[in-house]
Amino acid sequence: MFLHALYANPRRSKELDGLLHSLRHSNRVGNARRMIMFCYDDLPSQYQSCLLSVSMFPPHTTVRRTSLVRRWAAENFVTGRDGASAVDEAERCFDALIARGLLHPGHVGAAGKVKSCTVHPHVLSFLNKTASDDGLERLDLPPDLVHRVSPRSVIHLLMDSQAAANYSNTTCWGLHWRHTTPAVSKKESSHHDIVTLLNLLPASSGQLGLIKVLNLQGCKGLKKRLLRNICSNIFQLKYLSLMDTDATELPKEINKIRYLETLDIRQTLIQSFPSRTIALPKLMHLLAGHMVHQSIQAIESDKTFSTVHLPHGIGSMTNMQVLSHVEVSPGDEDIEELTNVGRKLQLRKLGVVIRGDKEAHLLQVLLRVVGMVHESLCSLSIRIEAAQPGGDSRLKEVKADDVQAFSSVLIADDMGQSPPKLLESLNIKGKISGLPAWIKQLHRLSKVTLCCTQLTASDIAVLGELLNLRCIRLHHQSYTQKKLMLDNKKFKKLELLVIEGSDISTIHFDDDAAPKLEKITWTFTRVEIALFGINKLLNLKQIEINGSCDPYHLSRIAQDIKVNPSHPILLYNTNRDATAAPSNSFIRE
Repeated sequence: MFLHALYANPRRSKELDGLLHSLRHSNRVGNARRMIMFCYDDLPSQYQSCLLSVSMFPPHTTVRRTSLVRRWAAENFVTGRDGASAVDEAERCFDALIARGLLHPGHVGAAGKVKSCTVHPHVLSFLNKTASDDGLERLDLPPDLVHRVSPRSVIHLLMDSQAAANYSNTTCWGLHWRHTTPAVSKKESSHHDIVTLLNLLPASSGQLGLIKVLNLQGCKGLKKRLLRNICSNIFQLKYLSLMDTDATELPKEINKIRYLETLDIRQTLIQSFPSRTIALPKLMHLLAGHMVHQSIQAIESDKTFSTVHLPHGIGSMTNMQVLSHVEVSPGDEDIEELTNVGRKLQLRKLGVVIRGDKEAHLLQVLLRVVGMVHESLCSLSIRIEAAQPGGDSRLKEVKADDVQAFSSVLIADDMGQSPPKLLESLNIKGKISGLPAWIKQLHRLSKVTLCCTQLTASDIAVLGELLNLRCIRLHHQSYTQKKLMLDNKKFKKLELLVIEGSDISTIHFDDDAAPKLEKITWTFTRVEIALFGINKLLNLKQIEINGSCDPYHLSRIAQDIKVNPSHPILLYNTNRDATAAPSNSFIRE
């Protein structure tokens, strides 16, 4: 951490003299605190506020990057500068804290971007003490509850005279609830606490307007009346997460939250907005989508995906940056609203579920929208489905003529369209039988996830030419042939290869193919599988095989691993195969 701080700002000779003097007269714990203080003092005041807010999370908690930066922007800890938005500045802050070692990187994405972080216990202790010294911590709040609301506004909220009247002891109300409620798990208790708090607070409390962040993720018992009160009374709310709750519909009062910037309704059964036209002029991030497994042994094509319908009035949301995932159906109104999405010149992430009987036409409109936002779009997710009788929606089993129509759209509609050259992530699920022609020009594309796309060897060869591709995920029926060939001098930056499906039986690495590959994960149903060329992958660290494999083929793989100079690890799991429900990467942030 000290070396990172020096690298960031080497012109601190006077401070270094003072630090050296203090280190000579302190113990090890004191030295750690002084070293952290040295790094903390060099941060801009806005970044200090962001870092202090991390102290509200329980110890050893892994925090997602997107959640942090959106909350920092919503709390006004950072403001936009040099033409960039507050979220952009929050992104810079996150990177700066990681670079200085004040936050430890957790999961790192395919493009090398840190997706989550943790806080070292020494740093967390320092932040708690600093926050207390600054008067930011006045109540003994349960740590699992504090991070669900604005760290500043919750203190004022609970000190409000009307709110305090509902508690026998304001400073230990969380403990009081735990003794009077039935025995539940720590996680369930946290969920119960926040719902109980919101139910107890009087709607007339003026302090409700102070709350800007409300995270209800995982909470159960969110009745429509409670959601109506939230929307009607927390009028300055900027961040609302209902992710993984039992909410099934939004109240019509949702339009009253005029300052709302982030609305997260992922993993809920919410499928539409209550009014015909949505009126959230400040909305920047709309996150939706719910995957339902029909059975424990479900494969990708047997899973139902539901999401919110593309709301009318999307054209008025000029600040929209993330729109993922929304459903569009045939009809003039949907086509008009989808076209309006193309006017979001700040749009960075777009996820669309195409549903109905005119998928080819909707796909054509969507590709034109992609061309309109080519200067900002970084992530694109497309899922092609067809409405089934009884309301069940699954990946459509299209005929050969339909596949040809989709392929023609992907190729023909590229003519005259500007490719999204900033695109880093591409996710396609549906029988398209061909990649967009502009994919050859995506030099920043680092992650590709495909399912049911029925690609051929020539399509894989196109992916091999991409200069920055680091991760490929090929799910069920994404590739039509049994042998997957990674050719010579291609896939130069590929680090992760994930294969899930029953079609591929052989994977072959040619000489000098995928020289930077670090991990292979192969999940299958076949007994006889073959993996050739892994002895030449000098950066390979791990091979994970999921499924019942013939002992002869498994021993051949083990022998090739032994002669590999990097000595990769072989993980063999017979309890999981390609028929098991895979992880839901489609709606993951």
